[in-house]
Amino acid sequence: MKPEVMIVGVYHFGETADLTKVDQKSMETLTAESQEVVEALIRFNPTRLAVEAVPENRGSLNERYAKYQAGDTTLEKNEIDLIGFPLAKQAG
Repeated sequence: MKPEVMIVGVYHFGETADLTKVDQKSMETLTAESQEVVEALIRFNPTRLAVEAVPENRGSLNERYAKYQAGDTTLEKNEIDLIGFPLAKQAG
């Protein structure tokens, strides 16, 4: 059986130095919209996830995810926290 791969791209939810700027949404709006995306993606039944992050931040990112799993962190306004973390947790 050939593996299936899904590649999903989203804009950076928070303030960035990107060339293109988008209107900033409230954390409440982003959280609700992100949950809809997570619910749609979980139906794909992912077994591996990759996020765009600076390699040097791997350790701190893994620590933040462990805290997220334990319910001991405040989510930040970015796509890793609002889509990546919940998707990874739900996917197991």
